[in-house]
Amino acid sequence: MGNRTVKNGWPTRMRTGSKCRGFTLLEMMIAVLIIAIVAAIALPSYQQYIERSRARTAAADLMALATAFENRFQRQLSYAASATSTASTAATANLVVGWQPSAGDFFTYTASATASTYDLTATGSAAMSGCTITLDEANAKSASSACGISSSW
Repeated sequence: MGNRTVKNGWPTRMRTGSKCRGFTLLEMMIAVLIIAIVAAIALPSYQQYIERSRARTAAADLMALATAFENRFQRQLSYAASATSTASTAATANLVVGWQPSAGDFFTYTASATASTYDLTATGSAAMSGCTITLDEANAKSASSACGISSSW
């Protein structure tokens, strides 16, 4: 019968000097529990990090837009030929040639300009709703608390 023996009427394998190895169900459940706890802590932190990153990208987009307005002012001594206000990111991009936002999927960019002033706004949408970032010609910056960045970024 080889390495088999009969115990209580049932054939069993004989151990040949080494113990059986493997995980018990309890050990496996403890490992799964530890992974679940780590994931429950890490995932919200990661999501907050992503939201702050998107808000900082929107702030950088506003700075690039402000630079374009300042360049126009240096060339023509006015921020806009006439009182101008945009209601969408596309209209704002058309107002300033060469400006393209990086965070366009999560923010709507608007601009309001006269010959001597401008106000730029990035308003969050989708996952960033409630986040509003503003910048004006005097370099006054503000951000709502929902953005997760400093109000004076």
